[in-house]
Amino acid sequence: MDDKIVVGLDIGTTKVCVIAGRKNEYGKIEVLGFGKAPLEEGVVRSGIVTKIDRTSEAIHQAIHQLQTSVEGHISVGEVNVNIDSIHIKGIQHRLGLTRRNTQEEISIQDVAQLNEDMQRVTPPLGSQNIHVLPQKYRVDGESGVIDPVGMLGVRLDADFYVISVQSTVMQNLGICMRRAGLEVNKVFFSPLASGLAVLSEDEKEQGVVLVDIGGGTTDVVIYHEGIVRHVAVLPFGGDVITRDISHGCGVTRNQAEVMKVKYGMATPEFTSHKDRIVVPGLRDRQPTLVSMKNVAQIIEARLSEIIEMVYMEIEKSGYKSRIRNVGIVLTGGTALLQNIDKLFEELTDMPTRIGNAGEHLGLSPVSFIKEPCYATAVGMVLVGFHALDARENRYQQIKPTVTPRNDPPKTNNGGGLFGKIRTWLSEDLEDKNDY
Repeated sequence: MDDKIVVGLDIGTTKVCVIAGRKNEYGKIEVLGFGKAPLEEGVVRSGIVTKIDRTSEAIHQAIHQLQTSVEGHISVGEVNVNIDSIHIKGIQHRLGLTRRNTQEEISIQDVAQLNEDMQRVTPPLGSQNIHVLPQKYRVDGESGVIDPVGMLGVRLDADFYVISVQSTVMQNLGICMRRAGLEVNKVFFSPLASGLAVLSEDEKEQGVVLVDIGGGTTDVVIYHEGIVRHVAVLPFGGDVITRDISHGCGVTRNQAEVMKVKYGMATPEFTSHKDRIVVPGLRDRQPTLVSMKNVAQIIEARLSEIIEMVYMEIEKSGYKSRIRNVGIVLTGGTALLQNIDKLFEELTDMPTRIGNAGEHLGLSPVSFIKEPCYATAVGMVLVGFHALDARENRYQQIKPTVTPRNDPPKTNNGGGLFGKIRTWLSEDLEDKNDY
């Protein structure tokens, strides 16, 4: 049993949830506690925090619920938190270095140096890098090298996929965390965390599309040969479906959300106009009868638009033909809609399954944690353990060649909270398979 406890925090559009976990003797995550707090409409919009006080209050409530749910006491000071925004972009970059001692094999330090140099490449104006993901390496012009360590060569080049976000998005997230009294260990792009929780290594190797449909956004990540090849954030999610049901059926947003979650179907053929939902009236008014078929038709219309945008991203990536066999894995709260996988298969002609985090979880009294809506939170716990493993491995690999130095700490990252945020961003996992 691993005594280390890791806390994963998921800030979504409609909720904040937090999970504390440790690894059992089989390497599975044992959930020790869970906390959840709702977010009012508009507090987080399309992944952007618009009301800092309300968001930090919800974080505080979720943390408090987590602490009270754990037997004994757990002190939460450091967390791993997700980030998601329509202002997140993925860009291909290429970088190289010329080695001084060409008689020695390419080392882990050489590769690490190249990755660190890529971290320092200036992101687009007004943005900050959150992930620098190595794709393929080249040694003296020889392309297609996955692991150059141990090879001989003068010139080492690499292709990177760099994911960046608008600086103000990161800054606002940092303010929320500070006001909630928390320190951040890792900041991680939401669908990459979800991918850790719901995708197998075989799926990533063969080629797969992760579609994470949250409340305010739909995130698309395409993997091939175990590497992230393309990411996109679409500004539509489950909230627009709720809004359409509210307008189309003449009910409140809360009533529409309940109807969607409890009775919603992604395809109308299995429903009938004779099947009705009784919606309570407001202020002593008569209840309203709503056709389940109408609700399903509204859901199908909006989902079809989202699926069309997802398909466009698949085509744009250039990997469509390479991912057709494995297809699509759906996660996020909207993935719980009945028959949503069938609608995806019909409109994309790709096999589709619903992803959950059960593979990584041990026995737990909180059994619902494996559901798709909690995939990001589980993924953030996995991120924390991957980071711990990476630190230990890095220490073991580099320790023999490190000479202790007494240099004063560098301050070129900037001071104060925002300087710390830039430090968090630069401390990414070094092994691309961790993504």
